[in-house]
Amino acid sequence: MPPPPATATPPRRPVDNRPAWVTNAENKRKNNNDFAEDSPSSRGRLFVMTAPILNHSEERCAPMPLTVDNKLPGCTLRFGKTEADEVSFICHVVTCAAMSTGNLLLHQLIMTKYPSIVAEYTQYDDSTPFEPIRLSVALKGLDGCNIMKNKLTAVVRYWTPYLDKHGNHQVISFGLGESIAVNSIVGLPLLMDWEASICFKSNCMSSVLLQHRFPLIYESTKVGVPTGETFTTEDFERLGPITPISILITNVDSVGINDSSRHESQTMAKSVISMSSSRKVQFKDINT
Repeated sequence: MPPPPATATPPRRPVDNRPAWVTNAENKRKNNNDFAEDSPSSRGRLFVMTAPILNHSEERCAPMPLTVDNKLPGCTLRFGKTEADEVSFICHVVTCAAMSTGNLLLHQLIMTKYPSIVAEYTQYDDSTPFEPIRLSVALKGLDGCNIMKNKLTAVVRYWTPYLDKHGNHQVISFGLGESIAVNSIVGLPLLMDWEASICFKSNCMSSVLLQHRFPLIYESTKVGVPTGETFTTEDFERLGPITPISILITNVDSVGINDSSRHESQTMAKSVISMSSSRKVQFKDINT
């Protein structure tokens, strides 16, 4: 007798008995779009960064409606007692400058190359020191500078061939500083001593004291040694012994002028008259 036929196994229902929180999480992770994965580049990547530009170019902004002329008046002054020693350079004449000043490096070059025109030279740290003058104008950038960078630290006095009515050679003094942004400025004190007047119609500066007329030259201010010259502070040659030279120097700032607390003996100056906003130094006669 044959065996009975095998009982057919009913098909399994497509039912997923896993908890709903499992199946829902899987569905969220699925990406139904059949996109190819972007493979990484074998070359360097380029990062694009954007930033706001706060300054405007000249094309976008009209120039300020103000007349500007950077060519400032100056005169070619001669230095030295004789024609054999004579050297000349441009000094800008500024009636609003409280003193005559110059760039230290440039004048160290002049003193090194032309020592015969130097009448006197002194530094703030010589045997008998003086207090440097602190400036707040006509300076180069002072970021990261030391404390002496915005001060006049030396005084040089040059002989000139110009004679007064008594036949004495005139001597021009410059306060020198490392950060002075103009090579040579003749300030108000010298212009007043020379009884000078500046005429822009005739383009000349006239001196009643010297009975002399100087043509005006209009040039942009320059600073530093001339192009092609190689000169550093280490190349400066100071001739002769360093003699104790003392002079009463004041602080000059935006507030006013205040006398120094030092009162050493005067060897360069004959007398010093100080007032609330000015100071007059009478130098000793070095013509004899």
